[in-house]
Amino acid sequence: MSFIFKFIFNSRNPHSLRSGPLTGDELKVASEYLIKEVQVREFSKEISALRKGNSILKGCGRDAFREEGGLDFLVEFLFLTDNTIFLEHTLKTLAFVIDENVHSQMYLSKKSVFEVLHTVWKKQSFPAAVQKNALVLMSHILYHNSTAQNLVFETGLLQDLLNMYEQYAQGLMINSSCMTSNLDNSVLNFWMSTNSTLCFAVNNPQNEKNQDICKNIFPVSLRILEFSSNSAVMGSVASFLTLTISDNAKCQDYFASCDGLLVLKRCFQKYFDTLLMDMKICNGITGKETYQAINNIVGIISPACLDHEKNAAICGDLGILSIMIKLLLMETFDCQLKTKIVLSLGHCIAACCMYFSCI
Repeated sequence: MSFIFKFIFNSRNPHSLRSGPLTGDELKVASEYLIKEVQVREFSKEISALRKGNSILKGCGRDAFREEGGLDFLVEFLFLTDNTIFLEHTLKTLAFVIDENVHSQMYLSKKSVFEVLHTVWKKQSFPAAVQKNALVLMSHILYHNSTAQNLVFETGLLQDLLNMYEQYAQGLMINSSCMTSNLDNSVLNFWMSTNSTLCFAVNNPQNEKNQDICKNIFPVSLRILEFSSNSAVMGSVASFLTLTISDNAKCQDYFASCDGLLVLKRCFQKYFDTLLMDMKICNGITGKETYQAINNIVGIISPACLDHEKNAAICGDLGILSIMIKLLLMETFDCQLKTKIVLSLGHCIAACCMYFSCI
């Protein structure tokens, strides 16, 4: 960070007495100079400075970095550079600087910034690290940011994310062995990052327009949910489904039309049977992954049936409510999961009172 502060200071018009961010002309001169210097020195000093900056940009230092023009400088350079090495670290540093910083988030919630990220994802020649850091930056911009949620739709970035989600999902499902815990790390990391970014795009705050578009990947998401035995993957896809379905009747309908409730029943039954087997073999001890899987499934059932009579009735017909009641009667689970099960049962019963007799 100190390097960039010094660079900004040295780039300022020597006849100007002002402080604060560089002017547009000063930024242009600074960026052009740095590009030339970077080409000569092969990025070594600048990349080192960015890495060092990541370790010391904490707390109020992030605000100071923005106020002194550091954010302006990085964004300007993001527009100008096409060198993949520097682009990789610029994206990474921007993500770090704006993390949980509302002012910096809003500063990057601009169509021009989103168009740069759109270009990055469209350019297949860019290395994986650049693509990954662009995903991380986008997820930080979207975090609790309705302005960014709207922009991600308007600029076509949401469709880019859906395309990447399906592309990486193919890597997860290329054969049955890929759905085990021994996933290729690069494929897994890309898919997890894309999934996380989509979660921020559809909810917290809720964005119905984005939810309606993201529901199109329910079929592939349900395949991952049903066939993956990787707990991290299952937890991530469960979060996406939960957030996309929540408070959206269209998504609830489409989820059911994709046999989502049937998939939930099969998953629920599978892990319920595993639970019984664990208790029998291990003297009542439940495996952590089995517990987490049941927790994830219950988390999807609740928004799928909330105020939706048809879905609640289907859950009753499939025996999902019966499994939840059986789980409540077990002493294996803690109060947190049992409370979650009670809430899910309540949503189903409130939506379709004919199943009140199940209790």
